[in-house]
Amino acid sequence: MMSRFFLLGALVVAVLAGCAERGAQRVDPDEVPIDSDRVVTVDLKVEGMTCTGCENTVNFAIEEIYGVTEVESDFSASWARVSYDTLLVTHGMIARAVTDRGYTFSGVIEE
Repeated sequence: MMSRFFLLGALVVAVLAGCAERGAQRVDPDEVPIDSDRVVTVDLKVEGMTCTGCENTVNFAIEEIYGVTEVESDFSASWARVSYDTLLVTHGMIARAVTDRGYTFSGVIEE
């Protein structure tokens, strides 16, 4: 039980570090364009979605981040698939967008 809390605490620290890393920084689209060579796609665990309206809210929140190129989510499976430019977007930025809307970001889903 204690190790679960330790892992959860480590995840929270990592997410907050990512937010601090790029938190208030704004990227000017004219200075740093999205480069398709840097775009990756990851599946993220997003909990708390209960309907398609929740999916839309999560999608919109993540799509607002400059550097995100595509978002798809599934409330019944609790995931979001996000494609983004790795130079412009961090997991911390995505986590903040999700949690600011009232959902839980639980990290990358490992296959």
